Amino acid sequence: MQTQFSSYVMCPRDEEILADVFFYYITDPLTFPLFTELQWASSRDVERCVAAAERGLESWSSMSMVNIDPCAKRLVLPSSYHSLLSYADVLEKNANHLHWLEGILVGKEARVGLYEVSSVGDMFRYYAQSMATWRTEVVKREDNELVMSVREPYGITAGICAYNAPLGIYASETNPLSTLLAVSLASQAGIPNGVIQCITGGLEPGKALAEHAKIRKLSFTGSIPAGKAIQVAAARSNLKSVTLELGVKSPVVIFPDADLDKAAQNIAGQLFLLNAQVCATGSRIYAHESIVDDLVAKMKTVVDAGEAARVPGRDPLDMNTTWSPIYNHRQHEVVKGFLSDIDHQGTVVTGGAAVEGPGCYVQPTILRDPIKGARVVNEEIFGPILVVDKFTTEEEALAKANDTETGLTATLWTTDFGRILRLCKRMEAGMIQVNRGLAVGIQMPFAGWKRELRLA
Repeated sequence: MQTQFSSYVMCPRDEEILADVFFYYITDPLTFPLFTELQWASSRDVERCVAAAERGLESWSSMSMVNIDPCAKRLVLPSSYHSLLSYADVLEKNANHLHWLEGILVGKEARVGLYEVSSVGDMFRYYAQSMATWRTEVVKREDNELVMSVREPYGITAGICAYNAPLGIYASETNPLSTLLAVSLASQAGIPNGVIQCITGGLEPGKALAEHAKIRKLSFTGSIPAGKAIQVAAARSNLKSVTLELGVKSPVVIFPDADLDKAAQNIAGQLFLLNAQVCATGSRIYAHESIVDDLVAKMKTVVDAGEAARVPGRDPLDMNTTWSPIYNHRQHEVVKGFLSDIDHQGTVVTGGAAVEGPGCYVQPTILRDPIKGARVVNEEIFGPILVVDKFTTEEEALAKANDTETGLTATLWTTDFGRILRLCKRMEAGMIQVNRGLAVGIQMPFAGWKRELRLA
């Protein structure tokens, strides 16, 4: 199937500017045919977008003033507040279309895609509501002096997004369509031209964004080498603020007093959520030596039962679908590369191979007792492979969990409250879950440790 989609770069909406480089092609990871083609933006397109953003910033600033009604003696929320609430409603009204693009393009399951669209709407509502708490702070410095602190828009920002959460600004080249659609809907909410834009492409526009002197903040989700290059470019240009979320290998530590049935269901269940293509997946499992055999057996039971109920290539728009493909052919080859010698890296408990037939599928895989220096322990895979190792003491568990340069999340399974307090203080992760899977919320910080989520 080939679907025609707008093959232009979303610059100012009153002047749809054609990208002036070449076309690139997007294929369906379920059945392989060409899905659509899009033009790849150039550095000139970035210049046009920044110019439009400058105009949009001026308009948005004028819409963002909180005033006081002297008659009613109450705050009057700015028009930007109402635009953000309206935009959330517009996105949710188009949830089925947005999810359709996610489902067809990267095989994202309906239960996940529809939840994500709803979450994006909730985010816009949350930050709109935060405007009601804005205050101009006035403090007395000396008897005849007052100091006033006023909130102002930060400036032009750029977000370079990953494929699996693409409702952002600089779209992933492998999954840009839902982002393009979301941006095109902004005008329906009264958001001025230039405030929200989207460009598609690869290295050239990404480099131009990182180096542009008028962009004040840049966020990036992706690989470690690309993150390093972006930070260098940002420093060499205008020292723009940078937020990076890079590769991750999150640990899960299980002690003998844990609920093993619940832990096994939760840990192995990660393999079935977008095929473990989630940055916070706990892929390094450390179990106490007295329970490791029982835990592995229970995890295998969960995986085998899940596989028996799954059908490769099933319609991702069906709410009953529970198996996403690897999101594109390039990443499929990466995951198969890890599986190619997995028998030499430890003991394969289940899985360990690609799935025969069409589509970007591999078997959910559990490896135990990895050899020293095993690739599957040290490198991010972004695919359904879990590695289980054992420990004897609490100190050994802590050392193994912290033995990585990344630290986005970690998970503890124990009922010992003293142990929870000790280890949460010493584990090198920005977010630590206890006796449950990933816990995130709009009102909660989302931050990492070490190489994860650098803020500058």
